[in-house]
Amino acid sequence: MSIILNILLIAFSSVLSWLLSYRFGMLYEYFVPGASGSFVDGTSLVGMPFAYVFLICFTFNAFGLGKKQIWLFFALIPALLIYLLDISHVYYPIIIGIIGWMLGWGVEKVLAMLKKK
Repeated sequence: MSIILNILLIAFSSVLSWLLSYRFGMLYEYFVPGASGSFVDGTSLVGMPFAYVFLICFTFNAFGLGKKQIWLFFALIPALLIYLLDISHVYYPIIIGIIGWMLGWGVEKVLAMLKKK
């Protein structure tokens, strides 16, 4: 059951990252002006890996089951390959991943506390 849930979390995070990619791209554009391209608006394309990193870290720490850190590692490999193209700004996905991990950890603790009551 945990394998099916973890696969569904990856699928959910992938779809939701596609939907939220423009917002994350705007956030990245705010910190790194001119990063989304020249005459073509590449904000969604730039924001997709950031949204993916955030959502994977958040969902696996909040709702993942059984060896979720290993699942998290393997789910982040595609984003790592994308960030190898722009090694000068690699600290942005690390910061976003840490924020997602901390929020997911907080949600996990709140859900555990509510489950006890």
